[in-house]
Amino acid sequence: MQTPDGEALYLRLSTTPVDQQPFTAAAARLGEERLRADVVAGGFRLREPGVSDDRVILAACGAIVPEALAAATLLSEEEGVEAAVLCLSSPDRLYRDWQTRRAAPLSGRAPGISHLEKLVTPGGRDLPVVTVIDGASHALSFVGSALGVRSVALGVDRFGQTGSQPEVYAEYGIDAASIATAALVALEP
Repeated sequence: MQTPDGEALYLRLSTTPVDQQPFTAAAARLGEERLRADVVAGGFRLREPGVSDDRVILAACGAIVPEALAAATLLSEEEGVEAAVLCLSSPDRLYRDWQTRRAAPLSGRAPGISHLEKLVTPGGRDLPVVTVIDGASHALSFVGSALGVRSVALGVDRFGQTGSQPEVYAEYGIDAASIATAALVALEP
């Protein structure tokens, strides 16, 4: 922030406790150095899918990530659908990187593969994606287009409800059950 090419930093804080075990497992699976680089680049693979003919990608950020993980478990146990879960640590960085690499030919450069595309490359380049955020759904809606796949963007697009966190998440369709349902919709041809 204090350098000529520095940027502002936007933090969204939450009082929701988030279990760190999935992150610890990702660090063990990927290695700390790679995970650190992925986090800084804008996202990382938090959960790998099991083997199934029906697979989907769930991409979430912030305090809603535990709901995406719970949805992945629901999909696997109740529907036989396997889900990779991406944790988007900086949707802004992912978007700018994708845009820069895709627009490279306009500047006479060869296009490159964006970090977002690399995140889904292990067996997922053609899988439908569900994005979920406890903010405006359009904040992550670029992901499906960037990947060129069917997508469903979930988020809070209206306001005014009160209640417990589970009640509000259910009301706005960002709870685990709603995410799982969106994944099933995204899988439909």
